[in-house]
This record gives sequence, C-alpha cells and structure tokens, in this order.
Amino acid sequence: MTSDADNTYKCAACGGVFEKAWTDEEALAETADVFGSDALAEPLEAVCDDCFEAMKTDHAVPSLTIPCWWWLSFCDAERPAGLQFLGVSIVGPADNIGVAAILAHGAGCNPGGEVQGIPIPDGIVERTPDSYRKRLLNREEILALEKAWTP
Repeated sequence: MTSDADNTYKCAACGGVFEKAWTDEEALAETADVFGSDALAEPLEAVCDDCFEAMKTDHAVPSLTIPCWWWLSFCDAERPAGLQFLGVSIVGPADNIGVAAILAHGAGCNPGGEVQGIPIPDGIVERTPDSYRKRLLNREEILALEKAWTP
C-alpha cells in the first residue's frame, strides 16, 4: 500500500511504514531481475528492503525452486497460552515461504504474528478442496481437512 500524498508505504510482509525510495517501475524491474519475469504475473505489494533481502535469500534455496502450494501456520507468542495459534493458510503456488507469506497477505489470510511453513506435496494438494485454499483456517477446519487428506 503506497500513499502518494506522503510518499510512504506499508510493508506487506512486516507491516512497517517506510519512505518510498524507488519508483514503482524500478521496484518491478528489481523484482523481475531477482525472481524472474513470472513473478510479475501475480498481483504484487510493496515490501521493505529487509523483507525483500530475506525473500531473496529464501528464493536462493535450491531445494525450493519449483513453485508449490504452502501450509503456513501463524502464531503470536505474545498472546496468553492457549490463544497463541492464529490459524493456517494454504496458499500458492510459490517457490519459497517469503513469497507464500506475501500471497497470504494479498489474499487476506495472513493474520500477522510469526509464520512457519512447509511445502505441500502434490498428491495432497489435489485432495485439498478449493474452499480451504487462500483463506485462514481455524482448528476445526484443519481437523476436517485432515480427513480429506487421508486416503
């Protein structure tokens, strides 16, 4: 999200507010240089330099070069015990957890807090109903999804 009036933006990954130092065209060119032109096919949101550097590092992991769907689990360690779990999002395709978190944010299913993710194997993805993708799932929905995933 960019505010033209004050030339600031909110980082879609960490939520910080920063002064805009690049034009949109420069930022898109850098994104294409680092992640490839296919990255521009998805709607993109602005991220700060620190989050972009972290995504570049995640992107360089050789074992995750093929885009896949991701299981993202969100929690907030600052909340009281028993209330720390915020939900799970199933998003993709993305070739690393940083991009998956951005996709979740764009879909409105990244509640913030800490995130841990794991690629979902292809055989499991096909057994995931569309209604469970790209939204925040609660505990009950996760247990129901487990039944859909069990052969």
